[in-house]
Amino acid sequence: MVVAGGFGHDYQRMLSLAVAALESDQDPWPLVCGELIDVLGVELTGRFDLRWPDGTMQAVTAWPAWAEHMPWTPADVTAHPLVRHHAVRHDREPRTSDEVPDELRWRCSPAYEAARELFGGAVQHLLIPLQGAVGRVRYVGGARGGRQFSDRERDYLRRIQPLLRGADAHHRTLCRLRQATPLHGAANGPAAAEAGLTAREEVVLCLVAEGLTARAIAHRLGISPHTVIKHQQNLYRKLGTNDRLSTVLTAQRIGLLPP
Repeated sequence: MVVAGGFGHDYQRMLSLAVAALESDQDPWPLVCGELIDVLGVELTGRFDLRWPDGTMQAVTAWPAWAEHMPWTPADVTAHPLVRHHAVRHDREPRTSDEVPDELRWRCSPAYEAARELFGGAVQHLLIPLQGAVGRVRYVGGARGGRQFSDRERDYLRRIQPLLRGADAHHRTLCRLRQATPLHGAANGPAAAEAGLTAREEVVLCLVAEGLTARAIAHRLGISPHTVIKHQQNLYRKLGTNDRLSTVLTAQRIGLLPP
């Protein structure tokens, strides 16, 4: 596959990383952060959860580690032009700081001055929205000093966004499943291992149990309905069932799903 703008090899690397994440139960975000550092030269990056409009923010994964403890107040967060743009306009496209109108209150904030000092001058930000709920914005962000992001770099961000969304949905669903089955299920591994399920099949099983159709699961995970159906067929074969209901009931009985 050739990606316009000269980032074909980098896209393939991120694609390979995302595919590996979909077959694994490991947190993909440290590797994603590493890729963004290598490809875009960002000096600070992470995956953040933000509540809007109160401005409370949690760094789920951040590099360097001290970025998790940056002293941003809720007022600093809500004043950031990229954060405000995505939260207020509900824009789901990746954006960089030079694509949205700046605001005087951000440039006058202590957080902006701290960022300028940290990067030795002008600071450029990027933000890639992930799937979020009302009142909550989840995104991958990054920052670097110096030059603005180029059109080619912004094109790269748009192309990797579906990959990151799929990896995010997979990892969150798997974590939710394992928290719900602490004694018998995937949290300790034996039930899933005995059934021969992959991490991806566990995620599809969890979403089937929530009543989602194949099309809805495909939309949630960023894959095709045909791929979802293949995972469902694998589940039927491995669990010895032949429909969604018996599959969910069997999974509950052996501890793959909560009762």
